[in-house]
Amino acid sequence: MKRFLIPFCAAILGVGLLLALHRRVDFATGWNVQQDRATLLHIAHQMARKTGLDTTHWPVEVSASIDRDLHRYRLAHPSDPAVAATPDLTAKVIFTSPEKKGSFTATLFPDSPSDTHIAGWEREEQGFAEKASTKADMAKASAIAEEALRSIVGNRAAEYHLVNNAAESKEGLRFTWERNATSPNAIEDSVEVAVRGGAATSAEWKRPVPKSSDSGAKLSPVGTLTFFDVVLWLIAGVICIVIYVIAFVRRSIAHRGPISFGLLAFLLSLVKAIFSEDLQNAVRISSSGEASRVASVIVILLNSLVAGAAVIIVAGAGQVVASQAGNVWFSLRTVLSRFAISRPVGESVLAGLLLSPLLAAFPFVLAAVPVLGAFRWEGSPLNLLFSRSPLLASGSSLSPQLLGVFGVIFPLLDQRISSTKLRRVLQVSLGCLLMSGPNSEFRDGFPQWILAGVGLFLGLAYLNSHFGLLAIVVAALGKAWIVTAVVFFSQPHSHQMGWKIIAILSSGVIVSLLIFLKGRNVEATSSGTRLILEVASERDRLRAEFSIAHRAQQEMLPASPPALDGFELAASCSPSKEVGGDLYDFLQLPDGRWALGVADVSGKGVPAALYMTLTKGLLASITQHSSDLAAIVSEVNLHLYTAGRRKIFVTMALGALDPQSRVLEYARAGHNPVIWRRRHLDSTSLVQSGGMGLGITAGKVFERTLAIERMKLEDGDTVVFYSDGLTEAMNIETEQFGEDRLMAAVERTDDMTATAARTSILDEISAFLDGVHPQDDMTLVVLRVGRAAHSAN
Repeated sequence: MKRFLIPFCAAILGVGLLLALHRRVDFATGWNVQQDRATLLHIAHQMARKTGLDTTHWPVEVSASIDRDLHRYRLAHPSDPAVAATPDLTAKVIFTSPEKKGSFTATLFPDSPSDTHIAGWEREEQGFAEKASTKADMAKASAIAEEALRSIVGNRAAEYHLVNNAAESKEGLRFTWERNATSPNAIEDSVEVAVRGGAATSAEWKRPVPKSSDSGAKLSPVGTLTFFDVVLWLIAGVICIVIYVIAFVRRSIAHRGPISFGLLAFLLSLVKAIFSEDLQNAVRISSSGEASRVASVIVILLNSLVAGAAVIIVAGAGQVVASQAGNVWFSLRTVLSRFAISRPVGESVLAGLLLSPLLAAFPFVLAAVPVLGAFRWEGSPLNLLFSRSPLLASGSSLSPQLLGVFGVIFPLLDQRISSTKLRRVLQVSLGCLLMSGPNSEFRDGFPQWILAGVGLFLGLAYLNSHFGLLAIVVAALGKAWIVTAVVFFSQPHSHQMGWKIIAILSSGVIVSLLIFLKGRNVEATSSGTRLILEVASERDRLRAEFSIAHRAQQEMLPASPPALDGFELAASCSPSKEVGGDLYDFLQLPDGRWALGVADVSGKGVPAALYMTLTKGLLASITQHSSDLAAIVSEVNLHLYTAGRRKIFVTMALGALDPQSRVLEYARAGHNPVIWRRRHLDSTSLVQSGGMGLGITAGKVFERTLAIERMKLEDGDTVVFYSDGLTEAMNIETEQFGEDRLMAAVERTDDMTATAARTSILDEISAFLDGVHPQDDMTLVVLRVGRAAHSAN
């Protein structure tokens, strides 16, 4: 735990600095956002309806912007009366019709009171006529324009007088109103309305925009260094590509890891595009027509593919230049391996989360230092206030730039430059300059710009040298989320999202700490990753762990069957080894029915036991929200196919019993058929519905093979679910017990309770084996119906 002394101190210091400084120096504290995304959408929908458009089901994009010069003027001249009536924060809500035949844009002031929050709107639609042609048309246009005026200024319409009546313009007829000079608190503002084709097409409130005398930004040093920064990024990218191509030609790259990283980067980039509304924006701004909409979506997909390809190249190059044991890629690679829940992973994640508050607070510190100049910090992500999902839209955590700098360029310098002093000078200089560019939050102020890069580099370099690339990735994500939380805390009506972000980060700290304390320890070797054995005797350790695993697995099975009126249930599960891959379960469905069934994982031992645990967890989770038997089985299959290895699959026999109607629906996913004993007909049969094993394939191929059987149960009926360990039990003569013997054993239990029937069947199998240990797990569930069950009690 000594390694975490600095990260823990950094976390405390960072949180303290954020609490002390953010209201003094943060640009966002000048806002007073009173409407959230839902409120803005509601207002915009109402505005659209007044113009005759129903935008209820139209795709929507919400964006925000701020007039920074006006904001600086407000801070410098808070008593100016024009400031109170001139909001500097605006939000745009853009609806686009699904057919791409029109759009509606509402411009709002989210930091203004509810009666003055409309800045304007614009309606675009095909088919508007060019202009009015008669006096009647002109009168109608004038009435429409006055109604549009009231949509902007509401009850204050009487304070305005018409100064430009039906002037022709390219938008149609334009009407202009100005506020009366005698109005209380009058300012020089106006409203312009455009009317075309018998409808208002736009309405806009125009107001004076005072400018700060010091609004000119002295950005020449920053601009010059930004140019060199871009050049350096390009050079670094070319180096990574060259290393990757050479290694690819020589076939010296194991692509499994880089492709995994690339796929993750692609998904993260796609999620960010969707939730930051880049995807909808691309569709909206494309020209009309289905082909252009498809092209816009393709552009977003290509951007995500480029992000994934960049990470593949960087990860492949990093594999070449940093392949020695203990390299910085180790913790990041471990996340995508079977050792994901291990001490190195917990250690890196914990360190990254702990250092992220100080990284987030450092720009606030720079903005608060008087000798650096009176600059406000302008890094607040304004659009996130109105995003559908601020956390997902706040940024991708798998940055190819960060991975390239710390995972390729720095290890390459370590290998190629023998002089320690020269190597350190190059690394620090390059690192500070590269981190000053895309990661700097200062728009003006050269000292803050460069120092922000220095602080970010030093923090990430510390994490890289002590905890690896995974810590850098987590710290970058944590920093972005903390800045987002600060923005939400800065506004009067959005604290709930800020607390959600803090709760998520705190949970991450707790979980990573538990993984670090309780997880397995692993180390990097020349051939990969291996466990570090920390006990004296491997055999004793394994025996003790298997004993615990056996007990835990047995405790996962239902303690007792549910008590169902008119039914009896009994079950048994016996693994052939210490742990096994069979399971049975009884789960109540949302519609009141009971799910009961048996599953069997291919293989034996620990791998099968782990898949058994996964399958049981999936069943328990899915049956909480679904009662459709086919949907339950299909969803379990999809998750197993996505998460599992193709060499392992699961078979399952699952029934849904309605105790009231005595109807049993039954699905068989590659499993042994159930036995249905109908005593009143003296009939015993195998119910063999269609279905293939779980985890083999997904989608329509699996769903086409799945069939649902419906069994109407009567008094005295018995239904038996079982695994192939019963029918394939083999005696010393290599003879299997088989389905015929099992069906006969069930028939001999007609007068028994379910519990007695279970014991009788298992006794017959044991007698058949005659001392031979079962080769496979054996699971049995007996369902007995009606009077036969009660008469035997």
